Amino acid sequence: MSVDGVRLIGHGGGTKGQVSWLGIAPEDDFALVILTNHSYGGVLTDRVAEKAYEAYLGVREPELEPAEIDARPYLGRYTSRMADLELREISSGLELSFEPKGGFPTADTPPSAPPPPASVRFASEDELFCVDDVWKGTRGLFLRDPQGRIEWLRIGGRVYAAVDS
Repeated sequence: MSVDGVRLIGHGGGTKGQVSWLGIAPEDDFALVILTNHSYGGVLTDRVAEKAYEAYLGVREPELEPAEIDARPYLGRYTSRMADLELREISSGLELSFEPKGGFPTADTPPSAPPPPASVRFASEDELFCVDDVWKGTRGLFLRDPQGRIEWLRIGGRVYAAVDS
């Protein structure tokens, strides 16, 4: 990705209770490694990386603004091996919930407690973002098949397949 003309590449990873992030701006001789052992380590790594990019590279991703998008085609369940997501409409707007399945790092590992649901808004067609304190700024992208049907939701470093309802 490029932010204000600075090319940023990176990769994160994690296992139960541990999350890491490697961020690199190759043309600027900049690298950043973040390691955490917190339940919301992904949120922490995102926020630390954002502050480091701003402090050391002078770049910051622009804040997303809500857009009026008909959410009905996007509502429903999305699944992956490790968790299911559900995007639903509630009285206050849109809510994205996360339901862990367990089975990681070993097959008999029980699911962890689900995190609180996130209030989300659309930034554009096929792009949403979280507005809650804990998840604020987390971005999601709906991916379509060649016929234009929503097939996937990519969010939090994972891709979830749309479940036909």
